[in-house]
Amino acid sequence: MGGLYYVLNVQYQSSTTPFLSGPVTSAPKSLSLEVTDPSDNRLVFKTNLLVSGKTLPHLKVLISTSEQDQVVTSSASGSFSASLTLNEGPNKISVTVFSDSGEEKTIIKNVFYLKEQI
Repeated sequence: MGGLYYVLNVQYQSSTTPFLSGPVTSAPKSLSLEVTDPSDNRLVFKTNLLVSGKTLPHLKVLISTSEQDQVVTSSASGSFSASLTLNEGPNKISVTVFSDSGEEKTIIKNVFYLKEQI
């Protein structure tokens, strides 16, 4: 009988602090968006512009101007990029990321394109 007591009460004793090594699940990640290029209020002299940034991995990113929309998917590291064709004069570039839960976040950058350098 003493052996059975040992097996049931000592060997398989549950820990008094079951989450000592941390929670079982990870904390939810909040939606993040960073547009690294272009900087806001930038003056450029080329018609093509690379828009790039970082967000969470594998999310849809909408990059748009008044003339065009592009949807790209962020990489496994969260980076994304797309090339836009600018109109002469001011260009408002909107970058929006969408999470699987329907959450979205937007950053707007203003870029001014001149054909000729001053």
